[in-house]
Amino acid sequence: MNTQNKTTAKPEFVEAVRVVAKRNGFRRAGRAWSASGEVVPLSELTKEQLDALCAEPNLVVQFTEIPVETKPADKVQAPDPWPDPPEQPKDEQADSPETKELGKAKKEKK
Repeated sequence: MNTQNKTTAKPEFVEAVRVVAKRNGFRRAGRAWSASGEVVPLSELTKEQLDALCAEPNLVVQFTEIPVETKPADKVQAPDPWPDPPEQPKDEQADSPETKELGKAKKEKK
């Protein structure tokens, strides 16, 4: 059996940055950063935001790569465990002007 022609799918990677704040909740580039760190794909940041992060002494910025996430359209959605009940046929008599008048008359008698 020839195994040389088998190819394995390699995951694709995107460039990202890992940002760790020296003080929890430190804000820069329109975001709050945590002391535990956060990984953000570079595609989510503008050049100006990235420059501000790298220049900030209260942040530690490391460049890295992360696997490409599956697009939401590619994900299989589980069926709704509580679907809406089917719409009931509307009782036309309940909405008739005569029925409404009867309802008002009953309320007035009480």
